[in-house]
Amino acid sequence: MARSGRFKEYVVVVVGASSGIGKATAEAFSREGARTILSARSADKLESIAKALRSEGFEAYPFPSDVSIRQQAERLIDWVVQTFGTLDILVNSVGIYDIRKVTEADPADIEEVMRTNFFGPVYCTLKALKEMLKKGKGVIVNVSSIEGKKALKHPPGYVCSKFALTGFTDLLRQELYGTGVRVVGVYPGYVNTPLIEKLRLPDSKATKPIPPEQVAVAILDAVEKNKAEVIIPNPTSVKVFLTLSTLSPNIGDWFVRRYNLSGEF
Repeated sequence: MARSGRFKEYVVVVVGASSGIGKATAEAFSREGARTILSARSADKLESIAKALRSEGFEAYPFPSDVSIRQQAERLIDWVVQTFGTLDILVNSVGIYDIRKVTEADPADIEEVMRTNFFGPVYCTLKALKEMLKKGKGVIVNVSSIEGKKALKHPPGYVCSKFALTGFTDLLRQELYGTGVRVVGVYPGYVNTPLIEKLRLPDSKATKPIPPEQVAVAILDAVEKNKAEVIIPNPTSVKVFLTLSTLSPNIGDWFVRRYNLSGEF
């Protein structure tokens, strides 16, 4: 049973809905009354998630797509608008992780991650904006990462893609001001998802992974309360760290090394 129905009748697309933050966010929107479209590459996983939600009485519609391919990303948005007549909220939570050092990376691997993590959201967003701007309202949610604000070493494609997504989000928020379309940037720390299952993190509060459901709650709260940015789980500590790193990159780098914030593969 929906807890409050605060997103009743909203049409919500969640890209990257087969696992992790995307799955938790799709489930949360659906349980709050939204007509939720789940998109990812895995048709079987999407159908299983949607079936479970429908069995509880919620609306969930799987639409498999690989948004790193522009045509598939645009087809997803077209199908949503044609089927439901509108698109209210787009959540870009798609992401893959490359496990290697930058000195060991192949350019092709970085390009692959960029296509999924950055260009996928770009393709979906630019297509969705045509509908949102036409009706003068809508919300774009881009799930980046703390590593989209400060690199913590290791995954070069991931870090580059998240920095790019952060810049795209900041640009969108400013350009769309006054149009009725809002933009939310989401910057989680380590989240307990398949992306980091091979990453060894120190046993400390600063690097303890949080459940994806915690991020999903923060996303719905940000959409409802018109927040521009979400940093989770430790916003004050992260903002202090980012400020120090901006004032002195050497200090920021020292903190990364001193507390092993990057972990080890």
